[in-house]
Amino acid sequence: MNGTDPDTLPEAERNRLAGARQQIDTLTKRRRINSQNFLHLKDKRIMPKHNAYAGAAFDNKPPEIQAANKRFNRYLIITSVGMILYGLMLPKGWETLFGPLAFPIAWAAQLAPATVKVTALSPIPELVKGFYGLSSWVSVFFAVLLASKDPMGARVRFAFSRPGWSFLRTFCFLYLFALPFLLVGLWVIFFLPIAIHMTGGPTWGMKLFVSMISDRLSMAFFGGVATATIGMAIFALMVFLLGPISLLMNKE
Repeated sequence: MNGTDPDTLPEAERNRLAGARQQIDTLTKRRRINSQNFLHLKDKRIMPKHNAYAGAAFDNKPPEIQAANKRFNRYLIITSVGMILYGLMLPKGWETLFGPLAFPIAWAAQLAPATVKVTALSPIPELVKGFYGLSSWVSVFFAVLLASKDPMGARVRFAFSRPGWSFLRTFCFLYLFALPFLLVGLWVIFFLPIAIHMTGGPTWGMKLFVSMISDRLSMAFFGGVATATIGMAIFALMVFLLGPISLLMNKE
């Protein structure tokens, strides 16, 4: 139909051509909008613009931090599995069987108000005392071991140099929100200023907590995970407080 005047076509044909042109215009507009909202990366993948900064920050993580994160994950698994096995094999007469090693475990259990509280309420107080007494030592040792090998100064420098995050925004998030939240969490764990309903109460959290001090299997599994988690929180606190000092002392 090249060279044909559209006005000479039947009305039905003219309407069909007009609809086709409208669809082409709509597709062209959509393609233009999509090309503005997406970036074409080197690996030929299409990613939204708002993810570009996050992807760049992740890919540009220093090798020393990547190695430290792998070590952190390895220690986390070892700590959790070790405490789970300890909880499953802990004998009831551990204070007699452990000899001199029983003293630091019992001392740690009596030092933390939270451990004293749950031991008094637990139907298996001897096991709870032996497990969470050692858990106190392990969580601290876990954090100190990580901190001794971790590039804390590099972590702080990387946190404050992420693309898309200003210094003030990063500082407010880390030291005015995350750090106070972490301190409150550790305070609650140490003092346990909550009422414990041994029936389990209405919430799943309380039911889980009661099972951790009432049943050996739950104590071993969830307590082992909790030990590593508390150690991780203590390590994070050390990074918050010692990271800037390390950065200044080493002039990184």
